[in-house]
Amino acid sequence: MKYWQLLLVKPLAICICLGTATASADTSLVALIPSNAAACVSTPDVASLDRHWRQTQFYRLLQDGHMQEFMAGIRPTASTEGSVPALGLAWRDLVRLGSGQACWSLSPVEDDRVGALLLVRTNETDRWESIVKLLDSRYAADPATRKSIAIDGVEGVAYHFQAKNTAESAEWIYLRHEGVLCVASCEELAQHFVRAVRSNGAGGLSAEAAYQAVERNSHDAKADALTHLRWYLDPFGYEAMMRRNENGAEDPTIQLWKSQGLEIILAIGGHMSFSYQNHDLIHHYAVFRPGALTKAARMLSFVPLANVRLPDWIPA
Repeated sequence: MKYWQLLLVKPLAICICLGTATASADTSLVALIPSNAAACVSTPDVASLDRHWRQTQFYRLLQDGHMQEFMAGIRPTASTEGSVPALGLAWRDLVRLGSGQACWSLSPVEDDRVGALLLVRTNETDRWESIVKLLDSRYAADPATRKSIAIDGVEGVAYHFQAKNTAESAEWIYLRHEGVLCVASCEELAQHFVRAVRSNGAGGLSAEAAYQAVERNSHDAKADALTHLRWYLDPFGYEAMMRRNENGAEDPTIQLWKSQGLEIILAIGGHMSFSYQNHDLIHHYAVFRPGALTKAARMLSFVPLANVRLPDWIPA
């Protein structure tokens, strides 16, 4: 399995930094994400997301014995021969460690690689030694070489994994800096995180016009406090990042789409609320398409929802 394929389901490298100060709780973690991120998912409160998700019928369906048996047959294993182990932190770990915001993103990094970055605002009561001990226990089934590291003066630890029967390997670096746990797939992203914290998030993803347009147009002021999940996607940036061939060249399909004017779609994203007002899911989303439609893109329609008559069977 290729490196980028593994990154889709489990980031291969992870960084967690330890700092002495506390980052401002008002700073959005999206501001600490690289401005060229092609995909981003965030939540204002990990515990609230977990609690409301567990109240949905979707969650209850997944707890059914027959459904779990079905899912077990199609779910990728966390660690198999020929691959490196998964993230190392289960969802339950993030819920326990988190004290609010969390954010995950994919970005292009040097050498045409895909970089993953996970940020979680943590409880200050969790000692760094306890987090390292937790990681050691999670990786017990996949022995790794652990060493101490420093990223721009921030101390942390790195785990190096070697896949069985293949040449594939990964180094996962863990740091906690100013109250934020950083999980990154390469040193490049770990350095970006540390520097972004020190600059108070200047120049991050949240400052990009495309991100702001999606955020602004998918935002429902009345449900702002009930937003449990936000997502953002640069469709062509994501496809270009994931579809590069072995030589790093852009996929011909993407070149074809661009030649037909479809790259005018710069971003897609939205806000999701779970278990709200008798609905399992409420989803506000927006497509950012500045400029005029040309060529094959003219077949697309971007009529505002307010101008569309919904079928009677859709609840008002």
